[in-house]
Amino acid sequence: MLTPEDRALIDFERCSIGMEGPKDWNIENVLGLTADIYYNRLRNLIFDRSAGQYDAFTIRRLALLIDDEMAIEAAG
Repeated sequence: MLTPEDRALIDFERCSIGMEGPKDWNIENVLGLTADIYYNRLRNLIFDRSAGQYDAFTIRRLALLIDDEMAIEAAG
């Protein structure tokens, strides 16, 4: 079950594409989190079924981004 904070992270991620300024700055000033904490929590939400039910598009997009990131790291 998603917490209100989990939903806020997903909502922020969905809307962050249109935000002005650096994303890390927005994460800190809008959510009050460091970028590291934000991204770690998002990574955990990818595996949460209720997150996919809440916003399948955003969660799938995040999963694809992380897969791409892991492939780039492996190719080194």
